[in-house]
Amino acid sequence: IYLLMAIRRASLGDEMPFQTTCPQCKEEARFIVDLNELETKKMANPALRHYDVVLPKSKHKVRMKVLTGKGEEAISKAAIKGQDIISTAIFARIESMDDKPVTIPDLKALALSDRNFLRGSWEDHEGGVDTEIQVDCPSCAHAYETELDISQQGFFNPSATLSNWKKKYSF
Repeated sequence: IYLLMAIRRASLGDEMPFQTTCPQCKEEARFIVDLNELETKKMANPALRHYDVVLPKSKHKVRMKVLTGKGEEAISKAAIKGQDIISTAIFARIESMDDKPVTIPDLKALALSDRNFLRGSWEDHEGGVDTEIQVDCPSCAHAYETELDISQQGFFNPSATLSNWKKKYSF
């Protein structure tokens, strides 16, 4: 994601138009975010690609790995298919549990506290870009956080998005 953001910013600039729906009033809202303002987190140790954790509730020993491009692709495909992206994201980072291969049903059988622990563990080891942003709904003024969806047209084609907005909302 970091590299994708860097390429996008270098080739198309920092401003990205995006749409989101207010969770309170359900109105669609349009914003322009400055990609330069997104927080970037560097890896604590870029040479560390594998690490072990012990789950707090089940006490399973889990061998984790830093997310790869193949894992990113699996997560994207799961999102497109409407599948469980959280389990897919965990699965993409696990090499083994108790020295055995792990399956998605194995992950889903874990307690929520263990799954959350796994999510927190990779946040401690991986770098990345924080794509969660704070917005205020222009319709009802409700402040909320939303995930910046880089699969929206505005990421790769901002001028077309802005042009479509002008056509759709011009009087």
